[in-house]
Amino acid sequence: MKVLSKISIGLITLVFVFTQYSCEKDKNSNGIGVIGGFDYSNGPGDNAQDYVSDNVFKTLKVQILHMPNAKPTNSSVNSLKEFLEDYLDKNSIEVFLTEIPSSQKATYSIDDIREIEKNNRSIFNSGSTFSASMLFVDGDYSENTGNGKVLGVAYNNTSMAVFEKTLQDNAGGLFQPSLSSVETTVMHHEFGHLMGLVNNGAPLTSAHHDSDHGAHCTNTDCLMYYAVEGSDFIANLVGSNIPSLDAQCQADLNGLR
Repeated sequence: MKVLSKISIGLITLVFVFTQYSCEKDKNSNGIGVIGGFDYSNGPGDNAQDYVSDNVFKTLKVQILHMPNAKPTNSSVNSLKEFLEDYLDKNSIEVFLTEIPSSQKATYSIDDIREIEKNNRSIFNSGSTFSASMLFVDGDYSENTGNGKVLGVAYNNTSMAVFEKTLQDNAGGLFQPSLSSVETTVMHHEFGHLMGLVNNGAPLTSAHHDSDHGAHCTNTDCLMYYAVEGSDFIANLVGSNIPSLDAQCQADLNGLR
């Protein structure tokens, strides 16, 4: 590896932490239970086919719940919609932004996040429409360690959260990736887990599951790789070139159609 500046090392650490820790899951929790006529208490990937195929659900509605100081950029929201349109078989995909009150917390636990979703989510499955919730909070993750900070979590089969304050603290500055680039990467990655990647609802069509690191891809260039390293990747993020799903992950999704 090349000798890197302190700034580059910091950026690499940020992205490494995201891919290593962003996919915290709680598949054994009772979660929120039945709300709006739909039980979404299972884990990420349990409804992968419902997202990817149009066999049952023809449309998708994504509700982005955000606290006042944690609103995602328009660019990242538009990119999420394009990402989903590329990989999901739906007649239409709509993304709605809903501002919610801040909980005035410095850190948020998974239980906190579930409670906030329970109290604020208003879009659920209805007829041939499937749904997803993405919560943007104005604090850090309560389980952060000295090794780095979590940027996002997929914690239920239709639920994700992004720690927007953590993103804002580590993006958008000199020699840092843009905030929209980091937001987009986190949003795509976490939604990838709801879509069953990797080997977590979308059956493998080839050997690319990095079983040592959970539901992640072995391809270092893939959006679903567990740990992204190197100055080239950082340069790509700074240039707003978001990582994409590799051919193997795309083939797994095709198996759900």
